[in-house]
Amino acid sequence: MRAHLDGIFSSEDGYLATLLEHISNPAGKMLRSALLLMCGRAVGPIDETHLLLGAAIEAVHSATLIHDDVLDEAELRRHAPSVNRLWGNEASVLLGDFLFATAFSLAAKAGHVPSMNMIASAAATVCHGELMQIDHRNDTAITEERYMEIVRKKTAALYSCACKMGAICAGANDNQAGALENYGRNLGVAFQIVDDCLDVTGDEAATGKSLGTDLTKGKFTLPMIWLMRKSKKAIEMLSDTDKLDEEAVREVLCESGAVEYALGVAEKHAENAKSFIPSGVPAEIAESLMLAADYVVSRNR
Repeated sequence: MRAHLDGIFSSEDGYLATLLEHISNPAGKMLRSALLLMCGRAVGPIDETHLLLGAAIEAVHSATLIHDDVLDEAELRRHAPSVNRLWGNEASVLLGDFLFATAFSLAAKAGHVPSMNMIASAAATVCHGELMQIDHRNDTAITEERYMEIVRKKTAALYSCACKMGAICAGANDNQAGALENYGRNLGVAFQIVDDCLDVTGDEAATGKSLGTDLTKGKFTLPMIWLMRKSKKAIEMLSDTDKLDEEAVREVLCESGAVEYALGVAEKHAENAKSFIPSGVPAEIAESLMLAADYVVSRNR
């Protein structure tokens, strides 16, 4: 897969090469592509198709991160200045588009039609989830159910896609593919909830990315939604982003039990993910999938 990734993050054009080199930072965890390979190994052998699709998944993920940083006006990503901070929004949007197109090209090169459809559908679903989140900015009436729907689209869709693609390309039957798809979906939900908690409680030096953007952008995540359901004062505190006292809000979220509640929900989804690991999976792969679920809820805490 490394050779395919090196191909993605290189160019003969000097300007594009500079942008691509910047985002090829090895600090990225490559969790989605790792899951694709593990889910392939869970049911059968992996081959060149898996490597191409793993690289495609990473390209889609990198594209979404670049676009997210534009939307959030974030200045830090993977312990380095974000693309938009260094080169502006125009270059960032176009670089994200370039990576989306590259991902679809890699999927086509893999020649596995079901996977081509899945990765295109997942990319569209991610964008739909982001649009839903924009639609609910500063919406103090947003429900936990709506938040979870957004999370399943904007984050979990790519996880479930990676896991299912890895499985079906290795010859999985419908039950195995469906189980691993559900594993990925639950893992993705847990990942995003923990991310949203870290936006409140995390340390930028540890996470390597800009934090606090959910508050400033009026994106009400699970800890905030829980707090608003418990306190009318919290609704007043969060509803006017122009006068927002970020430190006061963080203190209330941490002391009220809101973050603890959200992390509990994340842990339940991680445990649900484990329950979908099919029987008969090689022991070392099953253990790796379980460790991935544990990692998602324990990182940077």
